[in-house]
Amino acid sequence: MAAGIIVFVLTILLIIFTSVNRTLQAEAQAQENKIRTTQQTQQASGQVAGNIAKELAQYSIQNEKVRAMLERHGFNVQVRPAAGTSAPASK
Repeated sequence: MAAGIIVFVLTILLIIFTSVNRTLQAEAQAQENKIRTTQQTQQASGQVAGNIAKELAQYSIQNEKVRAMLERHGFNVQVRPAAGTSAPASK
């Protein structure tokens, strides 16, 4: 009789712990998905920011005001000669 009660109590505890475990797993999965989404958003934002900086640098070659603005904010734009061309000789 006592063994039957112990088995019954252990079975009830197993059911409760299984339910709690599933709930915790679902919460952990939701947090993981949120973190992954945030990382993807940050990565995309970084790529957009990098592209904007490149475009501004290209535009600053032709526009002195843009170049001055970039330099005020710590960006130094240097024009490199294209591949296959020689750099101008310095005197």
